[in-house]
Amino acid sequence: MINPPCQFSYNPKWRTIVLCSVFFGAGAAIFFNEASNNDSGVIIDNLITLDTHGASTFYWTLFGCSVMFVVLAAFLLLRKLLSPRMITVDEQHISLPHGLLQSKTKRIAYAQIKKLWEKRVSRQTFLYLQTADGKYSIIESLLPNKQSFEEIKDFLISRAPQSR
Repeated sequence: MINPPCQFSYNPKWRTIVLCSVFFGAGAAIFFNEASNNDSGVIIDNLITLDTHGASTFYWTLFGCSVMFVVLAAFLLLRKLLSPRMITVDEQHISLPHGLLQSKTKRIAYAQIKKLWEKRVSRQTFLYLQTADGKYSIIESLLPNKQSFEEIKDFLISRAPQSR
């Protein structure tokens, strides 16, 4: 059970960042090689046929996307080291990161929470908080463990007016 005030780390796990870097780094290397040495077309799922130029464009596009994911993983690594995100729970408010790449922090009074619900999408569990300002989410996989997620959820249910 949560005893406010307290904080929870809210960042991607090291394993996720490293696996993303390795996977997309390897993909970038493979697609770079394919694009650089391509001398034939490609057929994708027996539906899309690309000539040599189209196949090269396809491989360069996959290379570019892979590189973008490697850069994103590097950004997440730096942010985790230099400016880690936190969820703060106190007696009257919860402060949580939100927005594009969770670059902003929103302080929400429990009394402002109009609706609270949990949703599972593609093996990811989200806790949504609806206020007059908008909808905010807490992603289970960004918390240290499932227990932290459950503690925050139970605490919010006990404090939010909609759940009484």
